[in-house]
Amino acid sequence: MYRLKSGGVSDLGLERKVNEDSYYLDRDNNLFIVADGMGGHAAGEVASRISVDTVVDFIKTMVKEKTVNWPFEFNEELSSVANGLINAVQLANQAVGQAVVEDPQRAGMGSTIVALLIEDEQAYIAHVGDSRAYRIRDNKIEQLSSDHSWVNEQVKYNLLSEEEAKNHRFKNVITRALGSQPEVKVDLRTEEIEKGDYLILCSDGLSSLVEAEDIKEIIFNSNHDPQKACHDLVKTANNNGGTDNITVIIVYFE
Repeated sequence: MYRLKSGGVSDLGLERKVNEDSYYLDRDNNLFIVADGMGGHAAGEVASRISVDTVVDFIKTMVKEKTVNWPFEFNEELSSVANGLINAVQLANQAVGQAVVEDPQRAGMGSTIVALLIEDEQAYIAHVGDSRAYRIRDNKIEQLSSDHSWVNEQVKYNLLSEEEAKNHRFKNVITRALGSQPEVKVDLRTEEIEKGDYLILCSDGLSSLVEAEDIKEIIFNSNHDPQKACHDLVKTANNNGGTDNITVIIVYFE
């Protein structure tokens, strides 16, 4: 059995005037979320906050009441927890879209999201967009999510190398986001937790400026202190340019 430690930080970065990222860290319900908003007139900030709040409200209701009315189709091949997380993100998509309908000046706003829910030594990870989830295990770091981005699609089809993708002029173009369509496909991954694992959620303000191996080394140098590691990662991203908002959550199973 493990004991969970966690930390989280969100930072403006060095070039942005508004922090359009939002995050949520709930050790009681084992729920952790990072959302990266987009859109002018501070609409990105609104989109990411709506996304996080909607997921939190649904998951808390599901945990408290045990039974809920599923607003979307229930996949019999998945557990109730997995269905709950997918439904929560789909609700967030609707909520962001509705906010645009209510205020047309926010047209074009949207948000990425990566959400982690832990139950019975299982990690359920749902994501839309290019905010990422990583796992560190046995001295190796692995990206558990797959970016919904134009450059990642080109890499999958061998049209771009990973090195070319890092510096491509379209590297920030995402192909899937909350609020852009009436319905959204949510990617879900379930992983069994092992003692000593680290799970990392982050916006692309971190992943685009700090290499995965460097993320691993910085976390290893934090003496198993997730909050310190988060601050050190943000500092490194800013030292590397700080071109975007930077948000990171680290969960450690000691």
